[in-house]
Amino acid sequence: SRGESEEAERYYRRAAEAGSADALNNLGTLLAGRNDLDEAEQYYRRAVGVGNIDALNNLGVLLANSGDFTAAERYYRQAINAGSVDAFNGLGNLLAGRGDLEEAELNYRRAVDAGSADALNSLGVLLAGRGDSAEAEQYYRRAADAGSADALNNLGTMFAGRGESVRAGQYYRQAISAGSADALCGMGILLAGQNNFEEALRYYRRSTDAGYVDIVDELAGLIYEQASMRREYLGGESGLGDYVSDGRADDEHARYWLRAAAAAGSTRAMTIIASLAADEG
Repeated sequence: SRGESEEAERYYRRAAEAGSADALNNLGTLLAGRNDLDEAEQYYRRAVGVGNIDALNNLGVLLANSGDFTAAERYYRQAINAGSVDAFNGLGNLLAGRGDLEEAELNYRRAVDAGSADALNSLGVLLAGRGDSAEAEQYYRRAADAGSADALNNLGTMFAGRGESVRAGQYYRQAISAGSADALCGMGILLAGQNNFEEALRYYRRSTDAGYVDIVDELAGLIYEQASMRREYLGGESGLGDYVSDGRADDEHARYWLRAAAAAGSTRAMTIIASLAADEG
């Protein structure tokens, strides 16, 4: 809760000012979690200055997320040299992102050998990307068994790609229960592919509520497709008629989502809104 977070911050600050390296690092993590990145970086650097190994890795993560990959790589390597397991996975992600897949794989495997659950999923992603589907599945399953929501989602995507929609749906639902917003999108896409547009829209709505903004373009297209299907079913122009609830067209609901998609930058939604406005004169 907000009150507990404020209390944690207050005590972390007191301990940090008293010289606790762990408190400096933990305060950095708390600040990063609420997107106070500049101050988080300051505390990570102070923690690094007094020998905190976790702060080396955390600083690498923060810098990588900020786009400073050169500095991030330097801190990841320092963290690895100091004994950090998590830094193997972070460095692997950075290397994979710039196409150094051989070294990325080496770092992922080192992290896996050291017991990193995150690296199990990361290695699965790398293997799937180069077409080693069977081995990728093994690592996804190990990561899922270790509690990775991302791995559950990736299993869902893998089975969806194979056309095994029932198994894909099972994994997507498990991933959703574990907190994956990506799986909400995946489930929406799976259902849309089965022409189950109403149920797909429900999952897309949940994904946007979870902050998954990129999906609004897909959502705009679904809304338009459902509108077209309903107009065809009614045998003529019936207004927007896109989202159906209890057999009735809810034009305002559809317009809301189209505007939300347009506001988030969806050119598809912008085009649909413009076309509707033109048709309505």
